[in-house]
Amino acid sequence: GSIYILDSLATYSPAEARETEMILERICPRLNHTNPGVVLAATRVMMKYSFISTFYIIKIKNQLICYCFTVTA
Repeated sequence: GSIYILDSLATYSPAEARETEMILERICPRLNHTNPGVVLAATRVMMKYSFISTFYIIKIKNQLICYCFTVTA
């Protein structure tokens, strides 16, 4: 369910910057999901829309580093 929704958001083109920010704010918690597919789908969406702010790029980087350490431990 979540992966399909995130995949459809990856193909969606928001009409304005505020809508893009709202989508990114709602996707941020998905970076902490236990399912790696959801994390990767959320990362894909955030990378597509990351032109809005460098804050989201830093958030993706930090979450993926933490996730890598969690998976390898």
